Amino acid sequence: PLVGGDIVHVPDAADDQIFVLGEVAKPAPVRMRQRVATLTEVLTAAGGLDHTRADDSGVLVFRRPDRTAEKPQATIFALDMSRPEGMLLASEFELAPRDVVYVKATGFAQYNSVIGQLLPTITAVFQLDRLIND
Repeated sequence: PLVGGDIVHVPDAADDQIFVLGEVAKPAPVRMRQRVATLTEVLTAAGGLDHTRADDSGVLVFRRPDRTAEKPQATIFALDMSRPEGMLLASEFELAPRDVVYVKATGFAQYNSVIGQLLPTITAVFQLDRLIND
């Protein structure tokens, strides 16, 4: 029970999130619970890897530099989750607040993305040519 003069402090949890981007089902910030989150937990919270687009051998974690270091540099971790060892490591890899997890796309998914961006322009040119020649 609280008594007169007690001070209640509710910590700000705004920085306690990890950003999940790339080829996952739901790219979004994921809140950390109890200041500990593993890569597997965060990927699961993001709906898992997109099985049609994700390159499971290309999971990257970007960590902010330690500002107290003499030459602060960001750290990049690469994980191959296509192998059992990578899956096991992901379940033990602890993420830090403000880490960015990025899942790369397969080469075929990148090709499809480029075609998807070009197709409207090609279709418009074809339609315009057809209109002019009719």
